This record gives sequence, structure tokens and C-alpha cells, in this order.
Amino acid sequence: MFRAINGDQVGSMVRSILIFLGTGVVAKGYMSGEMWLQVVSGLTTAAVALWGFWANNDKNLIKSAAQVPAVKTIVAPPVVANSIPSEKVVS
Repeated sequence: MFRAINGDQVGSMVRSILIFLGTGVVAKGYMSGEMWLQVVSGLTTAAVALWGFWANNDKNLIKSAAQVPAVKTIVAPPVVANSIPSEKVVS
């Protein structure tokens, strides 16, 4: 059975890919190790900012809260409540 990939798994895959690519880029002489570090740092900063913006929007926060067994009911604006397929979320 397929299960969703979580953020930690995505982060691990991205780190592995960056190590692989960085090794090739530096070994071929396309850029120095220091330059690669700066490029990856900039990309990582941008990715973390975008991920935080996406993961912390109202819809995703409410979806996460609805998955907690101790949470019985969540009252949300109608637009958000109608877009979340959970019996716990009401408007």
C-alpha cells in the first residue's frame, strides 16, 4: 500500500541529490566547492521559505489539525471548510 511521503523524507532525498550533483559539478571543474556551497545555500533558503509559506497556509494547518485524534471539531470559514474532506471541519 502506498503512503504519503513526509517532509523529512523529501528533505533527505533533496540533500542526497544535492550531494550527488555537487560532487559532479565540482569534480568536472564547473565551479569551486565554495561557489557550490553559495549556490546550494541560496537555493535552500528559497526552498525553505516557499515550503514554509505553503505548509503553513490556513488550509494545510487545518488539515493537519484534523488528523489529530484528540481534536473533535474545527470551526473554519466556509471556503476553507468546504475544501477539506474531513467530518471534523465545519463552518
